[in-house]
Amino acid sequence: MLTDKEFDDAFTAVGGRFFANTYEYIADNMDLDSAELISKLYPLGYDANRSGTSTRVSSSKRLISDNLGIRALRKVACSKRIKPDAISTANRILKERFNI
Repeated sequence: MLTDKEFDDAFTAVGGRFFANTYEYIADNMDLDSAELISKLYPLGYDANRSGTSTRVSSSKRLISDNLGIRALRKVACSKRIKPDAISTANRILKERFNI
């Protein structure tokens, strides 16, 4: 289990917008090799370099595998700084997948 600081570091590394907008794909494909996930997600344009997407994917997988996905989605949903589309996506996922 991640400490609060480790959670905050992982959340910062992934970015709330990226996490919300890619959560379903990553969560549904946790069995895929990270390189495959990076190849699929890098073209979305979040990062100038593949290494940025690599960091985001590894941090996302860490949050999800440590059962902190809901906590991260809630953090996105409550944010005043993240773009509204990501906030809406986080709220939808929380409602549809977790009945929250």
